[in-house]
Amino acid sequence: MVLNQLIYNLVLEKKSEKAGVTVSDQEVNDQLMQLFGISTEETTPAPESNLGLMSSDVVGVEPEVNKELELKKTIDEYFSSVVQGAFSQDYFRSLVRLMLLEGKLQKEVIFKEHGFEAEMVNARHILVKTSELADEIIAKLDAGEDWNALAAEHSLDTGSKDSGGALGWFGKGTMVLPFEEAVFAMNPGEISQPVKTDFGYHIIALDAKEFRPLEGDALDKAQMAVFEDWYEEVSSAMKIETFDNWEALIPTEPVFVPVEIQPTPTAEAPSATVEPQETVTESSPDAESIEVTPTANG
Repeated sequence: MVLNQLIYNLVLEKKSEKAGVTVSDQEVNDQLMQLFGISTEETTPAPESNLGLMSSDVVGVEPEVNKELELKKTIDEYFSSVVQGAFSQDYFRSLVRLMLLEGKLQKEVIFKEHGFEAEMVNARHILVKTSELADEIIAKLDAGEDWNALAAEHSLDTGSKDSGGALGWFGKGTMVLPFEEAVFAMNPGEISQPVKTDFGYHIIALDAKEFRPLEGDALDKAQMAVFEDWYEEVSSAMKIETFDNWEALIPTEPVFVPVEIQPTPTAEAPSATVEPQETVTESSPDAESIEVTPTANG
């Protein structure tokens, strides 16, 4: 919904300003270069000539200028051939800026106090079809037979049987529930009794258990949960007001453009481009008020 996105952007701008988090034009340019596949690395200087030319005799172009010219040309071509007037280059740059601002606010403020760790285990297993065979294998292990040899001979898990049934490190929510409950209840060095799941019967050996930094999807989910909690808290602490006529003033171009605090212009009818207005008043150290009023330019 346009209004929700507008409010989100206003909250993001306000909290970033308070935290002193900013995004420079150069950071926007660097991100655009990455998006369009333009290398930001400096090129290796060419070997110096022995022709006797002094440096003052040659007028060169700074690498940064070349990159900016290449970026401008690339963006112009993209907007001419692909965008074709659907939205402006300024709007496109504002989207990139907001994306970078969100990332910096998360990294420097919101996520700073969070360790993003979870209890994890490093385990092996032997998967068999029947509880009787599982009991036989446990008896052989108790008698001193080699785990790896038994896994290679009996395990139905073709992906791990040749490596001793090694599963590596994993956290909660990775394995099916009966397996998870059993392995997280174990102590390092223990071998479980048969654990029944839909796959069969597992004999589990726990090698280690400790808190470790989250990675990949687990880290993404944890950070998203923290960010959503943060946004709900700060947005609910603000008094956000909208006017009933906002829907009639929805612009033709999405309203993600950063806003400026300015007097509301008077106009009889909305023009093709509409910018939101933000009015923020502090009623107390812990309370804020944001007034969202789409206004017409003209």
